[in-house]
Amino acid sequence: MERDPLEPLLRRVDASVPVTGPAPEDVAGRVRAVDRRRRRATRTGLGLAAAALLVALSVWFDVPRDPPEPAGMTDARVAAIQAELVALDREAALHEAVADRLLIAEAMRERRRPVRPTQSEPDPRAAFLAEVESVATLMVLRVDRSLDTDAPSARERYQRVIDLYPDTRAAETAKQRLSAQRPESNTQRRSRERQRDV
Repeated sequence: MERDPLEPLLRRVDASVPVTGPAPEDVAGRVRAVDRRRRRATRTGLGLAAAALLVALSVWFDVPRDPPEPAGMTDARVAAIQAELVALDREAALHEAVADRLLIAEAMRERRRPVRPTQSEPDPRAAFLAEVESVATLMVLRVDRSLDTDAPSARERYQRVIDLYPDTRAAETAKQRLSAQRPESNTQRRSRERQRDV
């Protein structure tokens, strides 16, 4: 193993420099002192917590649980309150009896009423036609939105609505839009077909 050429030089420099700071034995004493202070603080904290717990428990058990009787409650006042409660019970029973009679009368009226036919289910054909109409209208709206960006294919798409949904209002709208557009020249149609084929 080779020796490091700097090692002798570093040893000489270390020997020539005076040691500053505490001596190693002083550092150990300081560490022990800090440890002792921390242990004392921990013991003191635990003791204080235990004392606070004891105080809280003693206060908890010393507090009376039953509320004191209100001042001025005489036997006459108690008797008056009891009589008022009896009167209120009678009135509540009377109101319950009236409510029961009203419910019975309402049930009797319901029995006497002629039975109204329930609403019939919607016609499935009408529901289907409404759905077809909404799809065709959606297609026309999409063509309308794309007129600015894709005008050449608009004629084909309007024609597709007319072919797929001929008996709808959307097909009539598509026919009107087709007749309002300028006819497409042969060169425009060829260039569009070439773009589509690519």
